Amino acid sequence: MTREPRSPPPRSSPVASSTSRARWATSSPGSKGGYLTALDAATGAVRWRRRTKEAIGSDFAVADGVIYLPDDALYALDTATGRVRWTYKLRTPKNIALANGLVYCGNFQGEELHVVTAATGKRRWTYRTGGPITARPLVANGAVHVGDWKGGMFALDAVTGSMRWQLRTGGSIESSATMAGGLVCFGSGAFSDGTCTPSIRPPGDPCGGTRPRRASRRVRPRRRTGPSTSRARTA
Repeated sequence: MTREPRSPPPRSSPVASSTSRARWATSSPGSKGGYLTALDAATGAVRWRRRTKEAIGSDFAVADGVIYLPDDALYALDTATGRVRWTYKLRTPKNIALANGLVYCGNFQGEELHVVTAATGKRRWTYRTGGPITARPLVANGAVHVGDWKGGMFALDAVTGSMRWQLRTGGSIESSATMAGGLVCFGSGAFSDGTCTPSIRPPGDPCGGTRPRRASRRVRPRRRTGPSTSRARTA
């Protein structure tokens, strides 16, 4: 029997996102279920409240009058009323990134990055990393960067999902990456050999000066399996 990985515990601190007129906050009454609440930013009066099926432990995103909420699925909610605009079925969705009219969302149990159209919720493509994803994806310079709990950092084409490069750190990546001065910066639990596998080599990419080490004659080289052969699946 295959044992599924356990989801990380929800954060106890509330998550809030605000605009000029409203503020949204999440709260959890227990280990199962919670609430998404919209408050008037000026008075604190409750505008609306929505019961969620899961305890909300991941950040949601707000853009153009829509809240993109990871719950038992990925939901798009109207900011004025809290009503559902569309639902994308996805187990254990986590932190969300928005860019170029697309929603980027990793999931924990499925070990995939899902990309859907923000307006309709229709799937554009998915990419299986082979490890649970809880970090918020970083979209920059035409690529989406995301790490997983098995220590992989992936750079994928933001439109097509094709792999540009991947880096194996040997330690769990749970923090979100950031871009600084042309560098992708992120934290990981360990960093062993830093073997980088490029698909293409754009100027300044991390694979440019890194070569995989040659296997010793006394050690049988490991065969590449899993995420290194993954390909994006389009809708």
